[in-house]
Amino acid sequence: MSAQDQHDTAGESPKQEETAPQQISLPPQFFARHGVDPSEYAEKPKPPKPRARTRVPPLLLKGVDMNRATREQLVSEFRYIGAQLAYQIVREREQHGPYLDVYDLERVPGLGPKTFQKLTDLPWREGASVDAGDVIKTLGFPPGEKIKTAAVAQRFSEMPGFDGCVIVHEDGYVLAAHWNHLSRDALGVFAPQFSKKLQPYVEKLQIGELDSLTMCISERPITLVQYKDIVLAAVHKPNRFSRRQVRLAQQVVRKLRHVMLGEYAARIYNQM
Repeated sequence: MSAQDQHDTAGESPKQEETAPQQISLPPQFFARHGVDPSEYAEKPKPPKPRARTRVPPLLLKGVDMNRATREQLVSEFRYIGAQLAYQIVREREQHGPYLDVYDLERVPGLGPKTFQKLTDLPWREGASVDAGDVIKTLGFPPGEKIKTAAVAQRFSEMPGFDGCVIVHEDGYVLAAHWNHLSRDALGVFAPQFSKKLQPYVEKLQIGELDSLTMCISERPITLVQYKDIVLAAVHKPNRFSRRQVRLAQQVVRKLRHVMLGEYAARIYNQM
């Protein structure tokens, strides 16, 4: 070290050594000369982030969760459910999603009024279960119209009791957004920021067993509903929150997820 270097560093405190390992690129001749396998020094790929479990809402009937019970449990717990009906209950649940309420059990082939009344202690209501067509009709789409996620967000926001909604993929990609009091340009700036602000609450949903969560942000009720990889954030009008609105949000996500996921896949493909 020169005298000038000593003078420049005399008044400095010693620096702490870097703890992070440095990435060093070695020539192939080095590995050949020392008989070392280059793969031992290659950067190891990071393990994939585990996907969140699909949240399934419980539907308890006489102490049995109809959204988690196996065929064997159904047969053993209910003397009026045989092996074939138990098979149909589980099959319908696995193919078309969980039962959101007791009347969703009407979807099960072979489950008639008598068995329904024994299970639920409620009267049978013909046509009370909900399918995708019912949700589309509730949102006010004309028959035969092609459903798009942006139109779903707009029509959902215009339903009584709502001010807006944001529909996102679990990776944070905003699929659609609508707010009754924002212009399209303002919404384009607002939606990603709003989605980012809600991310901690989405993570709480992924950790727990809930499929929906309602909280107040800036004195405004907001309900998050997640089904598999789609999240819908419903913005309620102040002092207009109701359980019926939450159920509608659940139905939209569960019954129209195929529409939203199809558009998401197409957009990602076009960006490649």
